[in-house]
Amino acid sequence: YLYLVLCSFFCVYILYVFFLFSFVFMFFLFLIIRRPPRSTLDRSSAASDVYKRQIESVLLQSNISKTELKLIAISSGPGSFTGLRIGMSAAKGLAQSLSIPLVQVPTFEALSLEISEFLPEKTLFSIANKVGRDEMYFAKFQIMGNNYIFKQELKIVPTNSVDLFWERELVFGNALVKNVELNLNLRKKSAPDPEYVAKWAAKFGLDKAIRDIDLSLIHISEPTRPY
Repeated sequence: YLYLVLCSFFCVYILYVFFLFSFVFMFFLFLIIRRPPRSTLDRSSAASDVYKRQIESVLLQSNISKTELKLIAISSGPGSFTGLRIGMSAAKGLAQSLSIPLVQVPTFEALSLEISEFLPEKTLFSIANKVGRDEMYFAKFQIMGNNYIFKQELKIVPTNSVDLFWERELVFGNALVKNVELNLNLRKKSAPDPEYVAKWAAKFGLDKAIRDIDLSLIHISEPTRPY
């Protein structure tokens, strides 16, 4: 009987020591790997540094210096608010430091300009990009004279807006259109190549250039909800 009591006591003691050391180990491991969450300002600063390095890389690859730049073109959306805001701030800072104008380029229109270079005349197409889980940015265009015209203005609509699309319509973008029974011709391209942001600025944006750079004059394109 005494032997059983001693064995039981010894087992309890071993379990106690094991759990104690396990707790201490996990506590110190938690302290080691835990990192305090970065603030929004820290994340913005890190993203801004990435933009600066990318700008320097592009200039180096193009074999030009900053002083040779005459104008800056920047996408104004619609799109990710945080990404656009950081990009706007970087473009504004560069334009200010070089004393050159800044052109804000509507993202959907730059993409439409790019699309217009390879689609036949009078082709109808839509662009539909995600806003959130149940909404999308939507606009409809038509190719006219190697250019584009709006057939439906840019707006935010529910992703199940079946009535916006026609049978076998060509649709660009990343929106997941729910319950669409139409046989749509979907293309995943949702943003213009940088070349066409610059082309849009040169073709349509010179008279809209901001010369006296002021943060209050820089805005992000955000369409309204018609419902």
